[in-house]
Amino acid sequence: MQQISYSEARQHLAKVLDDTQNGPVTVTRNGKPAAVILSHDDFTAYRHYQENQLKQEFDRLMQRHQPQIDALADR
Repeated sequence: MQQISYSEARQHLAKVLDDTQNGPVTVTRNGKPAAVILSHDDFTAYRHYQENQLKQEFDRLMQRHQPQIDALADR
């Protein structure tokens, strides 16, 4: 993953945005990672991945606790 300082990112923002087409760019501040800049496509893929993980976890929990849910619904 490419890494660039905050100062360099400010001075060369257009280039940094272009560079995100080759992968995420880490922006450092005082030598420590402060942020990551992603291409829009990478961000969209990440969001879809997260949403899918949440749905799978929800489905797993619903299946695991379905008897208790049914018992409460039958009251």
